[in-house]
Amino acid sequence: MFKLLYFIVFCLIALQSWAVHLNVVTEHRIPLNYLNEKGEIVGDATQIVRKILESSDVSYSMEVYSWARAYYKAQNEPNTMIFSIRRTKEREHKFHWICPLIESEREFIYRLSSRDDIQIVYFNDAKSYSLGVVRDDFTHEKLVTNGFIEGKHLDVNNDGLANLKKLLKGRVDLIVQSDRSIERRMTALKLPLSTVTPVIPFELDQPTCMGFNKKTDPEILDKITKSHGLIFKN
Repeated sequence: MFKLLYFIVFCLIALQSWAVHLNVVTEHRIPLNYLNEKGEIVGDATQIVRKILESSDVSYSMEVYSWARAYYKAQNEPNTMIFSIRRTKEREHKFHWICPLIESEREFIYRLSSRDDIQIVYFNDAKSYSLGVVRDDFTHEKLVTNGFIEGKHLDVNNDGLANLKKLLKGRVDLIVQSDRSIERRMTALKLPLSTVTPVIPFELDQPTCMGFNKKTDPEILDKITKSHGLIFKN
């Protein structure tokens, strides 16, 4: 009897060790997903992702990287999920998608309020200026699709804070940021929000989602899809 129980426990442990593990990657982007002062990954979107994953009973771990690295890992490493990611036409074929995750933030092209010389009426008018973007962010991809050229029109950096600091120092003319992100960053820098001015809105027709590597285990996708459906149904 003891040997039978031992064998059953051994089998259960073995099965658990062979269970497929999901690697979850994201970026530091307040207030959606970011590291707090304790080194914990928190945020509005993070809270929803954890709820979905824990309800699905999928084994997972979560890490914060620069957006470009997280985006690369999600495209190239099996059983990897990235959030919060906009589902755009350019990205449609790159991932398995589960949407929505959270309401998409409003994005704007900003200038310094003191730069009255910058005049933009139409989207392509921004090509007359240098525009700071985050590498491989949906705004970066959308601008490139619309004919903006890196090194000519676009100054590409690893995160939105670096872009904002460049704008404040006059090293770029424009940046693309969400209204909530720039408000929090200006507060952190102890500067009034009136220092910057939104010029024109960026596109807002793409949902914010979870994106899964194309080689993610189908069982993982099925469990998370069901969990997502139950949570968003309520």
